[in-house]
Amino acid sequence: SKDAGQPWQIWATGTALGRAAKGNYYAMSQLVEDEDAAEIVQEMSEEFFGADTSTFFRALSAMALTNVPWNRDDYSGFANEQRKILAAFKEVAVNPIVLAGDLHDGYAWQLYEDGAVDGTPCAINLVCPGVTSPGWGGALFPAFSGLSETLGSTNAVYDLMEAADETANPGLKYYNMQYKGFFAVKATKAEHVAEFFVVDPETMLTDYANARATSNSIVADFMCDAQLTTTAGQPGSLTRSDECSAIEFDPERSPILDMPFPDSSTEGAVQLSDCGYDECEFAVADDLKSPVGTPEDEKTTSGPESSTLRVSRLFMVAAW
Repeated sequence: SKDAGQPWQIWATGTALGRAAKGNYYAMSQLVEDEDAAEIVQEMSEEFFGADTSTFFRALSAMALTNVPWNRDDYSGFANEQRKILAAFKEVAVNPIVLAGDLHDGYAWQLYEDGAVDGTPCAINLVCPGVTSPGWGGALFPAFSGLSETLGSTNAVYDLMEAADETANPGLKYYNMQYKGFFAVKATKAEHVAEFFVVDPETMLTDYANARATSNSIVADFMCDAQLTTTAGQPGSLTRSDECSAIEFDPERSPILDMPFPDSSTEGAVQLSDCGYDECEFAVADDLKSPVGTPEDEKTTSGPESSTLRVSRLFMVAAW
């Protein structure tokens, strides 16, 4: 807390605290730098938005123009509760960090005092993208895929749609509707750094064994999408970079993943609760088998059909 002198107050909640309207996709041409391309984008927008089948997209653009959030089952639908949370942050926190999910896409917001659309930053909200669940990209891209040739690539179309959302929401400093992935966080006394990583859709369709073989790691290949840094003593600060450099991942398989478990019945088996979740020793025998084998350096000589795996509290916390 603020009174305890801690630099960060990190709160994980089930859904987003940031307030988001969708972008004004009708006016995306205003975000295109090349004048000729912008003219083509506007012509296509006028044709598309004038069609009888485009009611949904006209509604999204109208919501952007009037700052109406699209999602009512996150905190955008509970404005009173949102303001109370932000007021509590101001009273007891120094640098509030809100971690969330639920929206299927990746977001990073500056949150403003009293839940305002813009104003004085008081906290940040990082929203983890889904791993497989569909997001806005799958719903919106087919309507604007015809812009790929004009803008030069599929990625450029996604970038333009994401820029439209960021323009409609002053506090939205990062948005990705194209890729699935995850973010990782590193906090020091001076900085809180969140790095968003994404997975190529083709990689997601690869089976586990081939993905690991390609990446030469315990996980599939992933790539940096953005780094977002909050500076201690500057609540709500959020500086974006396209390069990730703060967080390193261990490519080796953790021994914790080889912890044995009963194949069927747990009767008579040692439970983590039996040893207070600290320095737990598990017998590896016929009735307790590791799915991939216990590492050689953790085996004992207690018998030809048994060995021991020790799990400490610190190790478990780091792994889980």
